[in-house]
Amino acid sequence: MSLSLPATRAPISVPKRLFLFTAAVAAGAAVAGAWSSEYSGWVHNSLIELFADPSIQNVSLGAGVGLAFLVGFAHVTTI
Repeated sequence: MSLSLPATRAPISVPKRLFLFTAAVAAGAAVAGAWSSEYSGWVHNSLIELFADPSIQNVSLGAGVGLAFLVGFAHVTTI
């Protein structure tokens, strides 16, 4: 029994991935430091009202998951 390995290599090398990860963490920390909690509260309340409105129908599972992610993101930023 032999192990088959893919013939293609990863499109990005490990050092580039680490650099991109570090850049994403730094950008996230910079945005988090400048984020206004008052704006987050407004966004959170608006998304909760939109999510809980029975007259709006989610047309797909992806739309529902995306909206739930946005509600969670707005909630985390208001804490």
